Amino acid sequence: MKHSSIYQKIQISHMNIEQKIGNSFLQIKPGMLCIFDQETPSNSRHYHNCYELCIVIEGFGYFWHQDERFEVKKGDVFIADPDAVHEIAIAEDKEGIRDNQLHVYHFSISIHESELPKKDCPEEMALIRFVRDHDRVRSAQNKLTTHLHFIYEYTRMKNGIPYVLEHIIINTVMDSLSSLTRSRKSMENNKAPSNIIDEALLYIAQHLHEKITLEMVANHANTSKRNLQLLFKQHLNSTVTDYINHRRMSVASSYLRMNFRVGDIGPKVGIEDPAQFCRVFKKYYGLSPKKYQMTYAADGMTFAADFK
Repeated sequence: MKHSSIYQKIQISHMNIEQKIGNSFLQIKPGMLCIFDQETPSNSRHYHNCYELCIVIEGFGYFWHQDERFEVKKGDVFIADPDAVHEIAIAEDKEGIRDNQLHVYHFSISIHESELPKKDCPEEMALIRFVRDHDRVRSAQNKLTTHLHFIYEYTRMKNGIPYVLEHIIINTVMDSLSSLTRSRKSMENNKAPSNIIDEALLYIAQHLHEKITLEMVANHANTSKRNLQLLFKQHLNSTVTDYINHRRMSVASSYLRMNFRVGDIGPKVGIEDPAQFCRVFKKYYGLSPKKYQMTYAADGMTFAADFK
């Protein structure tokens, strides 16, 4: 018998989201929760003309991609490339467990790259880095299940605004792709400037909810703090700190629109001090977090608990 799950109640498979990111386009077709068990142990070998992005909600199993096999478990994210033969299945023989289940939520994704991408658009550059080089599976991405909780809670609202739901779904997909993007850190001291910036932007995107210092970013990109500052100024017209804060506040604005408590948002974007969070937010948006929330939040949408 299949176990019930709140994710089965997410009714968004009718949506078809098209988002321009820089000069490129991202298309997202949300799917639904798939439960693999003894009655339905796999979805057999198949392929699509788009990416298939999957988040493991419960259980453990296997993901075949072409001739490779990967073990996947709760909290993992994995992806099948366009036209690649793949399969998802339960792991029947693992540790002698006979009643294993694997709960997977999936999205179909198409990425249309521009021949002239906007290099000052971090989101577009993130998409391009994903297409160029990404892992098949990334473990312990529990923040993605938090995004799915956002989606579930929002679909329960009677007066939900479609734009807000689309925004949450796009964030879920972008965070998933970012987590899968492979770091191409080189030990060479003479790395090309574009590679240094790519590494820096990827590190910032993956650690936005944590403390980030200039030294941390420079060390990850295998360059000096001075050179990193110079490259950011030349290519992004920003200091490293300004770029980090801009990204943090962009994420914070999403939480505010979803009616999270103002006092809970700072730590979610790497700023523990509430007064500092308010100062930084007002610098970038011209409004206090509370006033921004009162102006732009979706009516009736509340999150009393922080899902983990």
